[in-house]
Amino acid sequence: MASRKYHKSRVNDWFLKNQFSDVKIQTACGNFVLAHKNRLASASPVFEDMFVHASEESTVELNNVKYSEFVEILRYIYTGKIIEYNDSSFMSKVLIAANELMIFGLKADMERILANNININNVIKLFALADRHTALYLKMETLKFIERNITDVVTTHDMKTLPADLTCQILPAVLAVETDSQYK
Repeated sequence: MASRKYHKSRVNDWFLKNQFSDVKIQTACGNFVLAHKNRLASASPVFEDMFVHASEESTVELNNVKYSEFVEILRYIYTGKIIEYNDSSFMSKVLIAANELMIFGLKADMERILANNININNVIKLFALADRHTALYLKMETLKFIERNITDVVTTHDMKTLPADLTCQILPAVLAVETDSQYK
């Protein structure tokens, strides 16, 4: 049992280390990160496909993922840990990247973190994000929040600019509040 624990801790030590790296990832902002193909491929079928069908090229471009977002993805891949930031915009971008790279454990963790930080100022953006990226848990939590706070939510700028198809999904909550107020 001790050898397994030792092995795990040694592999975690490779996070952001150049030793034994065999792939260079270029992020959207042009920065490079050195990584290990086997770690990336084991965490993401997208990376696995890239490496299986790529030539001997050891540089991969991720045009949609910024350096800071990719570092958080690597942290998760190498250590299984996530740093929770108070920035829902940044955490949303990590969720989007995790979804695109098909790292579903990270996506689920991002959904939970974002759901725990829903407020009046971000609920509509998070609702739209959840719908766009099939983040079902986050979508369910945003709808619950909207229903509990509908009178405040409908007055926000984000609500007024929400596409019609998403507004229709919120409509039952609005109607429930109006119906309740009519019978009081």
